[in-house]
Amino acid sequence: KNVTYLQQFDIGTAGDSLNYHNGMQFTTKDADHDKIMNGNCARRYPGAWWYNDCHQSNLNGLYYHGHHSSYADGINWYHWKGHYYSLKKTTMKIKGI
Repeated sequence: KNVTYLQQFDIGTAGDSLNYHNGMQFTTKDADHDKIMNGNCARRYPGAWWYNDCHQSNLNGLYYHGHHSSYADGINWYHWKGHYYSLKKTTMKIKGI
């Protein structure tokens, strides 16, 4: 059921903010599969994602033109720029197994 399993992930120089989500089902506003109690990460943070408790990366967040003051609601990659920086562009390649 839309579970992510990482196999050939290259962290490069940006750090690994994706492994935290390994094995998680895809969470949307109407399908809560994250680990937080009494809440839904897709409602708390913009965009659906493979939320855990909630995220270290979120490529479906809001675009804020770089640094912003709101916590973790941008296009985030925590281990590179943290939760207060929204990335300008991302690319994710997904292959079925």
